[in-house]
Amino acid sequence: MFAGHVNVLALSGVSMTTSFSSVTSIGLVMGMASALDTFCSQSYGAGQHHMLGIQAQRAMLVLIILC
Repeated sequence: MFAGHVNVLALSGVSMTTSFSSVTSIGLVMGMASALDTFCSQSYGAGQHHMLGIQAQRAMLVLIILC
């Protein structure tokens, strides 16, 4: 809301920043989190519940480091 009350140059800068962060960081993290869903589903379906926990913990660690 604040960005709409400044000049055109600042408004375009906010727009560029929002677009850049959506494409790079948010898209990358969402893609990696979606890949986690595949691994967890396979582990659960195979009855390997211990691997489900290990994969979930590793993926959370990687996502936290990435963020």
